[in-house]
Amino acid sequence: MNARQDGRGLTCRWVSALVCAALLALVIAAGAKAAAAFTTVSSGKHTGQFLTAGPDGRMWMLDSESFAVSPSLVSVPLGGGKVKAYPLPARCSIDFNDLVVGADANLWYTNQCGTSYVVVRTTVRGRFTAFSIGHVAFPTGLTMGGDDRLWFTAGVGTSSLLRSISLGGRVLPSAARVRGAALASVLTSGPDGDLWVSGGYRATLGGRLRRVPGGDGSAIVAGADRSLWLTDGHAIDRLSLSGHRTRSRLTALVTWTSQRMSWH
Repeated sequence: MNARQDGRGLTCRWVSALVCAALLALVIAAGAKAAAAFTTVSSGKHTGQFLTAGPDGRMWMLDSESFAVSPSLVSVPLGGGKVKAYPLPARCSIDFNDLVVGADANLWYTNQCGTSYVVVRTTVRGRFTAFSIGHVAFPTGLTMGGDDRLWFTAGVGTSSLLRSISLGGRVLPSAARVRGAALASVLTSGPDGDLWVSGGYRATLGGRLRRVPGGDGSAIVAGADRSLWLTDGHAIDRLSLSGHRTRSRLTALVTWTSQRMSWH
């Protein structure tokens, strides 16, 4: 009786071990499948930047040394699949800036090609068209305005010019000049239709410029709550359309996992 009990116990222990091994194998297989769903784009000198969601359901990124070849515009599918890289036009530098989607469902970014500063339009099939804005200043802060024009800033000395370009490539004269604003290099289209500049300014599409006290920051974006959100490197603050700034400090600890980012 005791021997049979011991035998049954031995058998149960072996069955439990086999079940555990099978479950472990399933977990490993599931983990491998989950890992396979993620696409990593890398190279020996990978320096990708300016990521944006494209109009075609793919993620797009400017990469200064894509796959050890020329600087490229890289397209990555969200659900895994073939990564595409389109070499940037010849004679263009790797000092590109910004990457946004226009109202025409094309991708736009700024660059320098030869001796000219340019705003570049490209289709999702990799067809590039560069529009020169002259030789004075490098364009930054590219954003889509509510008037179907792309707006940007161009630093000239201690000032920044607020300029725009139509979807057809027509560069319009400067709409406004932000004087003495070293941080006026980032702008966004606000929920009120105005352009909000990171140096603490707002401008109408007609070029009327106003100072926003307390609106200084190194970056600014429009939120879904009809407010502006900005940062100076030490906080993420909310700025109302009336100019009231609600300050908060960055005290969160960010934890990365393979599938999500959580805040504590």
